[in-house]
Amino acid sequence: MNHLNPRLKSSEFTALEDATIWRLYATVGSQWAKMSKVMPGRTDNNLKNRFHNLKRQLIREEDGRLRSPEPEGYARLVHVDRVRDIPAYLRTKIEDMWKYQRNIGLVAAESILHSVSSLEESNHKLHEKDGGMEEREEEGLRRFGPYELVTHPIQCGRCGLLLPSVHCGNEICTRTRWCKVCTKVSMHLTGNVLRECLNLRKIQNPELIHCTRKLLKDVWDGR
Repeated sequence: MNHLNPRLKSSEFTALEDATIWRLYATVGSQWAKMSKVMPGRTDNNLKNRFHNLKRQLIREEDGRLRSPEPEGYARLVHVDRVRDIPAYLRTKIEDMWKYQRNIGLVAAESILHSVSSLEESNHKLHEKDGGMEEREEEGLRRFGPYELVTHPIQCGRCGLLLPSVHCGNEICTRTRWCKVCTKVSMHLTGNVLRECLNLRKIQNPELIHCTRKLLKDVWDGR
């Protein structure tokens, strides 16, 4: 039944499915059969295997982060003073898999750096070139985009925050309906922990702050 059912998907997992797997794991744990009811076309065995693949990816990312600087090394990119021990009521099973207190600021910094070249130019080399950042950049090109500028307030389908904003930027992925920032953040961040991460980012474009404030003022004024 799990091989011949025409409703089953044989395609690769999408970014949306990967994010959903992490979110469900944070909610119900390893109840694969229950997850399969929420994700049509994927069997419990499919989901279990995919989760363990994602978990191995997370371990590789964490190994790379061990070679990265301490929070003070990327203070230009994130609000280091906001990095905190995530309260117990915000944590999930996923936070037991990675050093979130040390690395959540690093993840936020990575979301600002869009390429290895910009990373090197800013003298904030957060990962070695062999794997890590380059691999995720190539994966991002396959799974996300094209992007379009947001002309009116819209909610990101992943973090749930509104864009344009300092947290989400002003571009949205037409494929996933995620803000561009969420397409740069590691898939294992979900819910409140994801929003905690976005809150650490420092805006790098002053023009975006001005445009965002103007747009919100126009909305409140009813224009």
